[in-house]
Amino acid sequence: MLGEFGGAAASRKGGNTPPLLLLADADVKAKLAAAESVVGAAQDAVQKAAITDPTAQAAWEAKLRTAFAGKVATWSLLTPQSATSLGGATLTRQPDGSLLAGGKNPTNDTYVVKTPVSPGLLTGLLLEVLPDPSLPGGSLGRYTNGNFVLSGVDVALLTADGKRIDLAIVDAQSDFDQPGYPIKSLVDEVKPVAKGKKAAPKTKTGPAGPSPATSTKTRCHARAC
Repeated sequence: MLGEFGGAAASRKGGNTPPLLLLADADVKAKLAAAESVVGAAQDAVQKAAITDPTAQAAWEAKLRTAFAGKVATWSLLTPQSATSLGGATLTRQPDGSLLAGGKNPTNDTYVVKTPVSPGLLTGLLLEVLPDPSLPGGSLGRYTNGNFVLSGVDVALLTADGKRIDLAIVDAQSDFDQPGYPIKSLVDEVKPVAKGKKAAPKTKTGPAGPSPATSTKTRCHARAC
């Protein structure tokens, strides 16, 4: 059987004929073992700390909240160099600097916005959703009831030398989430399938106010901190 298998592979003059088994050499195995040892030690330390001082994490968080209480983040309004709808909608800059979606209204869309940022540490991105008279019910989104769903946000930094750096989203907050569509689903480590942020009017008779979130169908500002 082995002879026939080998002969068939040779007759086709092909390589990588399955079954194919990849094996690590001694150097790679040693590096993997060292990495696993470091990870294991860190996990043990975390578990021991949780047992010996279970209130430490909560105390540290409370200390930070107290330290930052009353402090206001300094946001800088971003001025996009370009804004494109991959679904074919038009994104028009408004006098206040926001972008208003119009024209074609696909069921799903992706907006690509490129904007310069000031030198220094970039710690956050604020997306403000604004109601507009041109949107259904003067609300926030372009769906018939004024809703929208934000299924993802990807942020990348393009350096002066042309290098692209993908930035992870480690936390997300909003002033309003519709049940079943938590803003936390946008955090890179916990993104679920078919989830997102959904915004809707808070009452049936009027539109919702400005919201620090964005959507695939909306008018919005972008600010950096």
